[in-house]
Amino acid sequence: MDRNELSRGRRYSLYAIVENGKCHIERFFSQLTDTNRKKIFSLLEYTVENGTPNNEEKFKKLETRDSVSIFEFKAGQVRVLCAFKGRSIIVLTHGFIKQQQKTPRTEIDRAVRLLQLYNERFRNENT
Repeated sequence: MDRNELSRGRRYSLYAIVENGKCHIERFFSQLTDTNRKKIFSLLEYTVENGTPNNEEKFKKLETRDSVSIFEFKAGQVRVLCAFKGRSIIVLTHGFIKQQQKTPRTEIDRAVRLLQLYNERFRNENT
């Protein structure tokens, strides 16, 4: 378990989880269409500079489980799951294309699992 810093702004820094040498979020981004990639990048860049959008059509809390709160960035059908660490870090777990009304339980479970591994690995650090 490791992490990559993706972006640093005035308000937040974005990190991506790396598991077994694979960065799930970077792989997901590389598979998006140019239009979808621009939409989600724009949303993430806005967030690192200005804070999370006050619009549930763009960003919302999904649930808290085992003291891990899971949030999602939303750009059209593109979803990126994440959590906050401290006051200035957002950890992105993975992304997917939404094809149902609700966020699938399997995607939330995956985010919780990755964040638990992340928390174990970086327990004594602020990030």
